[in-house]
Amino acid sequence: MKNKLILSVLMFSFFVPVFANANLLNSKVALLGNGNVPNLKTNANIEAKIDSHIGNASHNNGANMGIGATVSAEHRNDDHDKSYATSTDNGDKDKGENGGWFNGLWHSWFGNWFNWNHATSTPDAFVVVRNVTASNIGTSTAEITWNTNASTTGELRYATNANDVKASTNVLSDTSLGASHKIVLSGLNPNTKYYFEVTAKDAAGNTKQGGINSFTTKSESSVDTSAPSILFNTVISVGTSDARVIWITNEASNSKIWVSESESIGTDGTDNAGSLNLGYVHDLKVSGLKSGTKYFYKVQSTDASGNVTTSEAGSFTTK
Repeated sequence: MKNKLILSVLMFSFFVPVFANANLLNSKVALLGNGNVPNLKTNANIEAKIDSHIGNASHNNGANMGIGATVSAEHRNDDHDKSYATSTDNGDKDKGENGGWFNGLWHSWFGNWFNWNHATSTPDAFVVVRNVTASNIGTSTAEITWNTNASTTGELRYATNANDVKASTNVLSDTSLGASHKIVLSGLNPNTKYYFEVTAKDAAGNTKQGGINSFTTKSESSVDTSAPSILFNTVISVGTSDARVIWITNEASNSKIWVSESESIGTDGTDNAGSLNLGYVHDLKVSGLKSGTKYFYKVQSTDASGNVTTSEAGSFTTK
């Protein structure tokens, strides 16, 4: 009977730490399965490190797995960075690592069973840079825009070599806090590829880079220097105090019309009617005219490159 009792105690001493370790190992699997870390997307890459000392030969006396450890999670749902879950020692390590198998059992197995030291989500502040775009690119200019998930300032570095961007002294800043940012580059060389990176910084000092992007300036020969052609224009209706004029151009351009009782019509002053919309068909109505009066008019269109064309003078008489 005495021998059986001793054998039972020895078996209990051997298997209990194993069960304790197995129990916490299941906790590790649950953590990796996204069970205890809120708000992590299913496609997040979770890197988990549990201070387990599993199988550590220097802690054979009941050294167990992450005793008293608290779990913190940094989740970056909108950013495509990794999400991390790590085990951190909270000061109770000695209870399991140096206190023998009983303390190991008490703080890891029973502590986990009664949900001691809950895994808590403690996300750090972070900044996300989105929609970095280079647009309105000319021979010597380019417009860089981007958005952030929070109110930030912005900085842009650029160079003609991708490896030189981060150390470049070509730096422009957007010092206003906001979620939408725009910086216009000027003084660039034609037909040249430029590399750039934007950096966002929030009020707390957290920063995020948008990665290396690029654009190529236009060559001199690719610039549109031709003015639109006015294919025809005509007056389609005349009233006692108004007239409607239409014309068609061969490329998209805006619309303006000048009207005068004199055949010599100047187009330097304010137009009588106009539209900034770019189009091929132009339709403007002039109002506030005197009845029974002969008027002369000129129409004008400007394309996106700033090339301007003006028609010859036409005329109509109000009723």
